[in-house]
Amino acid sequence: MDARNENGNLMKTALELDHVCSNYKIQFDAMQAAEFVRKADHGNAGQDDVIKLVDKVNQTIPPMSYPRKRFEPPNPNNGRPHHIFEIGNECSRVVYVRVITAYLADGYDRQALAKRLCTLGKQAHADEVNLWDIDKGSFTIRYWWD
Repeated sequence: MDARNENGNLMKTALELDHVCSNYKIQFDAMQAAEFVRKADHGNAGQDDVIKLVDKVNQTIPPMSYPRKRFEPPNPNNGRPHHIFEIGNECSRVVYVRVITAYLADGYDRQALAKRLCTLGKQAHADEVNLWDIDKGSFTIRYWWD
């Protein structure tokens, strides 16, 4: 869902929707997700738990890392986050994190990263932590609080 209103203000629109809708998801980049969870009311999910989860996910997932080819300049995307958040409600707070593993450095242990991200959800007291769609290109983790 593109939640931008006519002024292009994603955050304002997302926070308004959060107060009136019990079933929705909005896509955020890493910085937007950190801002949203600090401003939103998380209901049954502990406020600090959701904030810490998003912060720890952002710290845990390494940034883009394209290999440098001989005589080519470094890729300008190196160092940028590549994961995507979808945050919303499924009758209570839900956070999805999609990790594009193709952007990780060659040889990076994708399974260990997925396991670590699942552990973060348990530490954040999420009632459900689900790992989906793990393949060579990406995986998604769902955190849900009842």
